[in-house]
Amino acid sequence: MHKTAAPWEELREKYEAGGYTYMQLAKEYGVSVQTVGRHARKENWVSGCRNERRRRAESRNCLLEMTRALMRGAKRAAEEAEKGEACTKELKELAEDKLLFEEEPPRLRQLEKYIREQPWSREYEIVASASTLLEITAKGANKGGMVRRLAQLLHIRRENVCCVGDHANDIPMLEFAGMSFAPANAIESVRRVPGVRVLPDCRENAIAAMIAVLDQHYQ
Repeated sequence: MHKTAAPWEELREKYEAGGYTYMQLAKEYGVSVQTVGRHARKENWVSGCRNERRRRAESRNCLLEMTRALMRGAKRAAEEAEKGEACTKELKELAEDKLLFEEEPPRLRQLEKYIREQPWSREYEIVASASTLLEITAKGANKGGMVRRLAQLLHIRRENVCCVGDHANDIPMLEFAGMSFAPANAIESVRRVPGVRVLPDCRENAIAAMIAVLDQHYQ
């Protein structure tokens, strides 16, 4: 009976993606371990584990340069805002100039720990905006600072500033607002901000509940 040749490109992809050994591939594709080994040596397969270690090393090596390069513009805009020279366009640029990491929670916590251990980290705002997101912006470039500046530009008194948020990056904004709200599913540190009114879960018409409170307040 004719025996179909093993799809070696497919085997190589699985091996280099990680999670497969020669023995596992041999068993799955009905070939000998020795045959898999010969192909691997001949074609210079690189194990997924080795690839992952190399990727992590490259990420660590470029992290400092990435952060510094992407944050220079935000830092300059923050300095201009502090001098009172920021206009609406500059505020928009300041809000956009940030470095955003997306990772699974365990790896994101490791990344945050690594960044905070760097001496230059004190020059930046480092805050989680979701369980899988970490933001880095220039010092002072946070939601609280932006809401404060926007209120100044629009001549809105602090007691009439209303904000709602659910994660750590919202805390400076909620601390500044005269009326601050958080949905029931917000993280605990947000719900504990002094003066925050807890709304229903965001999936249960939290914003409608906030509007009802505001309607009553301004009657």
